[in-house]
Amino acid sequence: MSTLIFYAIAAVAMPLQAKAADPCLGTSTPDDQACQNEKLAKANKLLSQYMAAARQRAIEIDSYVGSNAMEAGAVKAFDQAKVAWETYRDAECSAVSREYAGGTIAGSFATICLTRLTETRAYTVWEQWLVAVDGSTKLPPPPTPTPARYHLYETAPTFIPHHAMPSR
Repeated sequence: MSTLIFYAIAAVAMPLQAKAADPCLGTSTPDDQACQNEKLAKANKLLSQYMAAARQRAIEIDSYVGSNAMEAGAVKAFDQAKVAWETYRDAECSAVSREYAGGTIAGSFATICLTRLTETRAYTVWEQWLVAVDGSTKLPPPPTPTPARYHLYETAPTFIPHHAMPSR
């Protein structure tokens, strides 16, 4: 009986907890989009900071290996990876928002996707470029990326992933 009560409380409390954690939840679509845009701007600013430091690290790597053409090329490879990641990010988030094409919420879902991938990229850049072998770093780690979520369904008593929802 106590297990049943626990699950009943959890089913009610989890959506309330999710709402409190995200200031964009429960707002109108235009307000949600504005809020999501603010989050994306913050994530982009953070990524720019880490990318600049990482590119500087690539420059240091190239200067360290000097004229050895077999080992040089960190800056070129870094710049190519940046372009490839941006292409992937844009394609992925465009695809994610297609499920909501024609709806007013499509823009919010695209922005949520962009924010999450941007936060994840900032963390990856920090981890792969800015943490030394001994674990030291000149920059603190970025915040842990926002978990993937589809906040439209978080207000339901039971979370249903968007891919499990019946077709419209």
